Amino acid sequence: MFDDDTLKQLLRINDELLQLCKFLNEKHDMETSSRLIPLVDDLTHILIEAGKEQITLMQQDKDISSRCGALPGSPTELNGQSTTNAPVPSVIIAK
Repeated sequence: MFDDDTLKQLLRINDELLQLCKFLNEKHDMETSSRLIPLVDDLTHILIEAGKEQITLMQQDKDISSRCGALPGSPTELNGQSTTNAPVPSVIIAK
């Protein structure tokens, strides 16, 4: 839904809006506060859902990576050996 930087920026904005609501309540500016609170509430719910979605995607990526890395023939394994230090096979073409 959102990339990491956008999500962080929206979280900061949401936090500052929440602080503004608290300040307005303390100053008894109920008219402005009552207009702002529903917007902050909506943004909070959107960010919660976006965070849940991002966590789910990260967990799925981690699960796929861990399963793929252990498969025979995967880029990290060739003939039962790790390919990180494996020699590169040479190919000779006979004429």
